[in-house]
Amino acid sequence: MKRLPQIEVDTPLRAQAVAQSVWEEASLWLDERLPRRWIGELIAQADAIYACNPRFRRRLRGAGNRGRDWLWVFTRHWLAALMREQRPGLHARLPPSYNTGHALLPKPGERTPSRNKRRSSPLLPPIRTLDAEQAWANAAKFY
Repeated sequence: MKRLPQIEVDTPLRAQAVAQSVWEEASLWLDERLPRRWIGELIAQADAIYACNPRFRRRLRGAGNRGRDWLWVFTRHWLAALMREQRPGLHARLPPSYNTGHALLPKPGERTPSRNKRRSSPLLPPIRTLDAEQAWANAAKFY
């Protein structure tokens, strides 16, 4: 019998860690405790789509941090869908860009966290950041 593809077997990614982090990110931003069961639903969504969608598997197996970045994007998108379906009042408070997986930016008037001190070290390579415009252009091809 052929084995179904699994994220945690095929990649170094941990869907549980990403789902937990996305859940916490949204909870903190909304200043509202979201249902913990949503973490399990996000993990199940990632596992199910990974098992049956070759294109999604290719994205998560991408070079460097691309797979991780894609998993974050999709997990945010799925969380927005859960909120829209089960808690529309909370969903209405989210910026529209969250529906397509964009990170939550600081609210107007909120202080942004200080830059990572590691970036200034001449001995360490610069931290690679995701080019969001390119990621969204690629995401458009997926749909």
